[in-house]
Amino acid sequence: MTEHKASFSTTCPQCGHEVPPAAEACPDCGKAIAGPVTPSDPWELWSKESQTRKMLWTGAVITFWVSIVILGILYVIQNKLSLVVLSIAAGMLFLGVWLKTRYQLHLRKEPDRPTQDVRAD
Repeated sequence: MTEHKASFSTTCPQCGHEVPPAAEACPDCGKAIAGPVTPSDPWELWSKESQTRKMLWTGAVITFWVSIVILGILYVIQNKLSLVVLSIAAGMLFLGVWLKTRYQLHLRKEPDRPTQDVRAD
């Protein structure tokens, strides 16, 4: 039987041995392994999520309009509608509306921005 290795394992920068994904240090040489950096600020987390949602929605909108243009070109050339491209356009329309709704709901949950400490000297 072959041993299944975790796909998220990494190698130690000091000795090159494989390090399990949950390890805080290399089991061979003991060098500390830097874990993934995650922002702890709620506004920063919200902002990153907002950017992701906006990019997904933008991708759906662009795909919708590209499929509409392709559908128009095919209609002019063949004088009939392509059901495949029409299905893609309809799917992108529904997906775009759903993503926009999710994005708008996300925008309503914006946390307060962190205040910067301003000191008068």
